[in-house]
This record gives sequence, C-alpha cells and structure tokens, in this order.
Amino acid sequence: MVVNKTAIIRRLSGLIIVILILTRLGCEKQKEEAMQKILSEKDLYPESESQFVFESIDDSLAALLSTFLREDYLKNELPFLTKNDRKYQLYKVDLNHDKKEEYFVRFISPFFCRDGGCSILLLSQDFKVITRFTEIRPPLYLSYYSTNGWLDIFIRGKGNLKKMIFNGLTYPSNPNILPLAGRAPDNFACNIFDDINSKCKAYMF
Repeated sequence: MVVNKTAIIRRLSGLIIVILILTRLGCEKQKEEAMQKILSEKDLYPESESQFVFESIDDSLAALLSTFLREDYLKNELPFLTKNDRKYQLYKVDLNHDKKEEYFVRFISPFFCRDGGCSILLLSQDFKVITRFTEIRPPLYLSYYSTNGWLDIFIRGKGNLKKMIFNGLTYPSNPNILPLAGRAPDNFACNIFDDINSKCKAYMF
C-alpha cells in the first residue's frame, strides 16, 4: 500500500487549523462570559465608597437631611424639581471647636445655580440654617485661623480668592461681592467639595 504523504500532511494541516479556530472561538466565548459576569456584578455591587472623603459619607445623616430638605427647607420647591434636581452632597466639620459638627450641603443641579455659582447650605447639628450661600463655586478652603470663634473660609469668587469670616451670627452669603482676600494662607486645614482631589458622595432627597 502506497502512502500519500502529501495528502496526509494536507489533512493534518486542515485538522490543526480547525482545532485552532475552535480554540479561539472558545476563548472568545470565555472572555465574553467573563465580561458579562463583571458587568452583572457591577450592577449588584455599587461603586466603592473608598473613593469618597470620609467626612462626606454618612447614610444615616443623609436620611435625616433628605427628610429635612423634602419636608421643610424645600417643601415649596419640591413639586418643581426633577429627579436629577434632587441630588446633593454633604460634608461634616466642626467649625467652632465645640465638638459638634456643622453640615455643609451642596446642591448639584442647575436648578440651584446662577451665573456666579450654586447654592450651599451651612446647617447646625439640629438642622438650623447658619448660612445659605447663594452663589458659590467649590471648593471651599477652610483656614487654620478663626474669627469670632469660627474658622475662616476662603473661596474663589469669579476667579479671585475671597475670605469669608463669621460675624457672630453667620458667614457672608455671596462671596462674589466681597473684596479680594489679599495674600492667601500658606496652607489650608482642608478642602471641601473638591471634585478633583477630595470627591464627595452624592445623595438624593
């Protein structure tokens, strides 16, 4: 019996090609299945909170704040707000060294913004309004220094650094009308609502 080596080689080559194609298809299917699993797990497990600054994460406080905003502070505006209008961020900090935290509440939708900036609330621990900042562009820079027992706050109004000091009752509501701060401090105690360097968690009310 004469063996046709050329025919055998051709058959073996064809078989190898088929095996390689099937193997590649199997790998692609495995990749696709793995990607689907990753996407499904992303839906089940929300984005890690490790990316947010610690002072902005408090689900229990956010639940109380959301109730206050809905049923008290914004109850008249609520019918006019869309779902996207009801987003906000919070930041906890003790501004007057009384070992009680005050709360900054930043609204993050166009409804609460004007040309000069957006609204930010400063609340006491029992949700009393200390200051309603009407046109402000974050971040806020907290100084190490105090006036009338409360930390000074620096903000950039229309590109210029402004200094907001506590007058015994409140801070100035619109930093854009303040004079320039002059020389800026060498450093700050912290930056608040810094979307680049200290991202805050968002909530809904």
